Amino acid sequence: SLCEALLSFTLLGVVVLAFALEMLALGGLWIPRVLWFFSLALMVIGLPWLIHGLGKPVAEREPSESWSKQKYLLFGAILLVVQAAFLLACLPPDDSDELRYHLTIPKRYLEHQGWCSIEGQTFSFFPLGAEMLFSLPLSLDWLRPEGARMGLAGGGEIVHLWFFVLILMLLSEWS
Repeated sequence: SLCEALLSFTLLGVVVLAFALEMLALGGLWIPRVLWFFSLALMVIGLPWLIHGLGKPVAEREPSESWSKQKYLLFGAILLVVQAAFLLACLPPDDSDELRYHLTIPKRYLEHQGWCSIEGQTFSFFPLGAEMLFSLPLSLDWLRPEGARMGLAGGGEIVHLWFFVLILMLLSEWS
């Protein structure tokens, strides 16, 4: 199904992208244009596999079942929750953990254009996948001239929003 294919390819893509971004940081290539070029190249490589997985003949697919009134109500409630989560994701970050740790590491990496040691942050020596993914929205601001940067730190919440949508899809597949 579409959900199953999207979930599996997104999981694989997130793991590969986070690992590759960490390797770019270690190689001193933590430059916004390189980050986005590599991310788009990975997406272009992965899209044919996703399309091929969805391009099965109709006879091989499971028969679609008709939607009941409860499914329409559930779908509407899920859309409302996703809309509320999207609005919350557009707010600037306000949590100290988010500002001191999760966004600090990619921001410092962008400043140094690669891996760097951050005083008082032992986790800067082994950042996890989510911190590597937060670098992509943060790097959009680094493409602007230094005087015109706006400090776009809310992009990490968009990454979390995508994971939230994926979890909803996973729950839908499991049910």
